[in-house]
Amino acid sequence: MHTPATISLLVLAATLALAQSSPNAPPAEAQVPNSYLITFKSNVPDSSASLQSLRATIDRENARESTTDGGIQSSIDSASYASIGSTFRAVPATLSTSTLEQIRRHPSVASVVPNLKYQISAPAPAPAAAAPITQQAPVPNWGLARIVSRTLPADLKSSPYAYPSSAGSGVNVYVLDTGIHMAHQDIRGRVDRGVATCSGCKVGTDPQGHGSHVCGIAIGTLHGVAKRARCTSVTALDAQGFGTTADMVKALDWIVKTAKSKPNERAVVNMSIHGYEDRALNAAVDAAVAEGIPVVVAAGNKGQAACYGSPSSARSAIVVGATDSRDWMATWSNYGSCVTLLAPGVDILSIKTGTTAGTATMSGTSMASPMVAGVVALMLSQDPTLTPQQIRDRLWESATDGVLNDTVYGTPNKLVFVGTQ
Repeated sequence: MHTPATISLLVLAATLALAQSSPNAPPAEAQVPNSYLITFKSNVPDSSASLQSLRATIDRENARESTTDGGIQSSIDSASYASIGSTFRAVPATLSTSTLEQIRRHPSVASVVPNLKYQISAPAPAPAAAAPITQQAPVPNWGLARIVSRTLPADLKSSPYAYPSSAGSGVNVYVLDTGIHMAHQDIRGRVDRGVATCSGCKVGTDPQGHGSHVCGIAIGTLHGVAKRARCTSVTALDAQGFGTTADMVKALDWIVKTAKSKPNERAVVNMSIHGYEDRALNAAVDAAVAEGIPVVVAAGNKGQAACYGSPSSARSAIVVGATDSRDWMATWSNYGSCVTLLAPGVDILSIKTGTTAGTATMSGTSMASPMVAGVVALMLSQDPTLTPQQIRDRLWESATDGVLNDTVYGTPNKLVFVGTQ
């Protein structure tokens, strides 16, 4: 499992070399046809020289192939080139079969991996410090009452939610999702427009509703964990809740650069998405964490090992499984040693997109993940000097241990807890 022992943040080359094959390898329909992500070796300078060399290789292959190989014209999407810290550089490309082999042999290239399709991790079918403290009671969201109690309250709705009065101030939760409906009163005035990285997506809207629900859980005045934090809308999934590896990598690149340009604000990333195991996306997540930004991700809703998917198999991600109001692990929650801890994720009430005051109930590890992202925001608001590893350690050490009725296949029996000391 992701233990509190120090986790080495591997460079990209090591990450790719050590990645194990998965029994959940992506089928053809999970890949964007002829679309790939080219990742560069860690010792390749961050300059245009490598791109120019790759483009020259592609031009030669295009001229040689002419109309053979299905008439596919290979190309590089230079505008979507991503560089995260010193360990991760990648660029999307459209490649024919023969050009693919040439690019794989290029001396600057670490790997060429399929551009995979991703989707939101919800909805899922629900089963039949010595710091000033603020209290909220009653709570509209049962999960709030559960994460501040060491035992299961007899009445979750009437139990208070006690939280540090700093309440996440000075922290921005970057919601990599379907967008955020900024006009809802529960989050209005605390959402930044951000960026859209997926084709046809628009900034500042959320026709799907998933990202808005996630943001409300993380920072909502009524429904959220960190009630004074901000959210930034990073739209990498379309109105149907789908995106690609390239969309996610470009989004993470933007998040890291934006967060590092704001020295007086701390950041945490929430990724309530899930897909097949993806070495490139995992490496991008690890690179973001290496830059000092904690990344919280959904374990996934397939009822299988979280290690078989991404970004839940990223070494440095905080991976969150889901529980219900009876302290049972959700039957559909992904499980196993890649899960860091669990949080409420069944029948969670939060904001509804397209309304100013409406609510919606959703279930999924997508709902559990922003619970933990909100807790991370509370931690960073109280102590902005915390590193991602220190945050992981505190989450692990403070979690309520052994109270869940059933955790399977090596899943840690750890329920996230909001400490007030």
